[in-house]
Amino acid sequence: MSDSRTVKISHKLAVAFSNENNITPTDYRIEGGYPTYLYSIKYIRSCNSIELVENCKTLFYWINRHGLLELINKSGEIDGLEIAFMDKSKNAYPDYSYFHQKNDLALYQICGYNNVLAQLNMSFEQTLKEFYEVHLFNKYGYPALKLNYPNIEDSWLNKCRILFPELDSVVKQYNTYVQYDEIDKDIIRLSKPLKMTEGKSLLLNKYYEINEESSEIRVILKLHFLVLILYLVMLSPLRKSIIIIFLIY
Repeated sequence: MSDSRTVKISHKLAVAFSNENNITPTDYRIEGGYPTYLYSIKYIRSCNSIELVENCKTLFYWINRHGLLELINKSGEIDGLEIAFMDKSKNAYPDYSYFHQKNDLALYQICGYNNVLAQLNMSFEQTLKEFYEVHLFNKYGYPALKLNYPNIEDSWLNKCRILFPELDSVVKQYNTYVQYDEIDKDIIRLSKPLKMTEGKSLLLNKYYEINEESSEIRVILKLHFLVLILYLVMLSPLRKSIIIIFLIY
């Protein structure tokens, strides 16, 4: 890093939870030259225990509207220079710069959210417990077994030590439910550890993967791109520049 030829790129962002009256549940602003993500404490206070968990999707966008995790590296978010010049081991997770930005934002969000819930005499652990053990049964009839949850005052490290083994229990429970239409403690106790990706699903096809070589997919993606360009042309003051790009395309 001391080499004069090294280029340093800084990345700044701010996450704030506000008691202001006239703000939406979530807002995005540019302040001081860097992005600020603003969240309404009054909105969070009005949420019930289920909505507090669903804020992972509606406020923080860790999960998209299809229920898919957004905190992953996506090929479309990798810079061309990173692909060309950054070597990654085949067993290493492809954590490129944009992924690190998303991960940093999520860490600030969960830390701030946890502090707000603590001020309201609540905890994220309590809301997860009620969501998993009560809400899933009431709405879907899913007979989940009780899990071990960390205490509010535990350190982040201890919370991870307690919750991570419980993820294995969650997979085993659902796997047993899919196979036998019930959750059997003895089967779970005798079963081997399972990765999340190895768990069974009630869907006929658990995973779908786009065939990048498909001409039909290319047409669909191209049409989406054209619609986006036309939308930008309508809204942007830089219409001439966008029209030139559109014509080149």
